[in-house]
Amino acid sequence: MTPRAIKSAAVAGLALAIALLAYSLASGMQSSAITGPEALGATPRGEVWIGVDKALWRVSSQGRWLGATPVADLGLPGPPSNLVRQPDGPLVATVRDHPALFVLDPATAHVTRTIHAHVDSSHTMVLWLRTPAHRFTVHVVVANKFAPRDVDPAAYSDPRVLGALIDYRFFKTLPSSAKRHTTR
Repeated sequence: MTPRAIKSAAVAGLALAIALLAYSLASGMQSSAITGPEALGATPRGEVWIGVDKALWRVSSQGRWLGATPVADLGLPGPPSNLVRQPDGPLVATVRDHPALFVLDPATAHVTRTIHAHVDSSHTMVLWLRTPAHRFTVHVVVANKFAPRDVDPAAYSDPRVLGALIDYRFFKTLPSSAKRHTTR
């Protein structure tokens, strides 16, 4: 083999190694974006909805595949992190790091209503919710938390991360003095 042929073979081998390395990196980056199932919920019709990556999978009660819909097509800002069935039928979805609740149509999974309950740090809020007789879920997001020692290290040594005082009380009937939704 001539020196020129050896040099050509070495260059070809180097190019192939670079191409394989690029393919390996691209495959690794793609697989790291796959997070797998995050949310699971059952509809009144017995379908099972599974939040997988950036899609909502739908499976019949017999285990038959019904399809997958991208979450953006459903009106969700990201993949669902929780799917909770409400007593009257629809499922409510939460999206990681998003403060709203999304009510989904039980037949199509499209967002039919978005529930926002945002409170500024200088206000308090009383939110009255009608709850079912059985188990239910309350989803609360507290943003802009702080540690007292970060505010004034000379005065406070408390390392706990604090954010909001949240209190739950249950009433069999709505008190006559209660307003449906009040912010002070």
